[in-house]
Amino acid sequence: MPQKTEEHFCIYLYSEPFFCEKENLYIFFLDSSMIASKENLSQIPLMFTLANLFSSYLMVNCFGDISGSCLKHMFHVCSLQENISLITEEKNSESNNDYLPYYLPNILWVFRDYPYEETEIDSILNKKYEELQVFLNDSGTRNRVHQQIKSFILDMYKDVDCVMVCKPEFESNRGKKWEFCLNLIREKILQKISCKNINGVQLNCRMFCSFVHSIVEELNDNCVPNINNAFEYIIENECILGFNEAIEKYHQCVKINFENDEVKSMFHLSNILKVK
Repeated sequence: MPQKTEEHFCIYLYSEPFFCEKENLYIFFLDSSMIASKENLSQIPLMFTLANLFSSYLMVNCFGDISGSCLKHMFHVCSLQENISLITEEKNSESNNDYLPYYLPNILWVFRDYPYEETEIDSILNKKYEELQVFLNDSGTRNRVHQQIKSFILDMYKDVDCVMVCKPEFESNRGKKWEFCLNLIREKILQKISCKNINGVQLNCRMFCSFVHSIVEELNDNCVPNINNAFEYIIENECILGFNEAIEKYHQCVKINFENDEVKSMFHLSNILKVK
């Protein structure tokens, strides 16, 4: 991976996907870990927005236990409503508050360097999940910023889960514990992962690339990314592609079936030219 310089301040896509047999889909991993870098603070909200737009399952990586300090990793959730637009000219009464959660991913909060033994894992995970829900729903905190972040998390994300991961150790005996933690994350991903969905349409790889292209083009034009515009761009590309494929298949069909100059019956012609 390139050095974390300002020139490389971006989201990385791992080109080798992981195939999930259960859901029959390929999982691509996006690495946006550099959004925590101090090299270019002005781009952090943008990178956080892109990570949310492009993901169906977002892992938030932090150290320690469930406390106010872990909320700093989600500070920019408060700016999502400003950085993502759903409003169209025809439906200018729509509110981002009401519709934005449908386009955002589920969350897996990964708490790093947490000490535990494998035999304790089930009870710890259940306990920590309940502790996280209580923490997010607790409105008694005096820190207004923390309370605002928790409120936005509850409003914006449909599902917030967590997993505790031990400190990585690669010695012969302790390395198995680290491998066990990685398998926990893997199981969480496979349980909760889903195809990226826009307006009820599951995006295939080609459609996802069109979605990314549209969002990035709007950002390059100094515009707020508009999901409805991106969806229209996807549909337009798919219609053009479908039309071109239909024309190509028609010409192939004509070429194969009309090579010889011979009379064909109406039944034969209808079989040749019917939509398949």
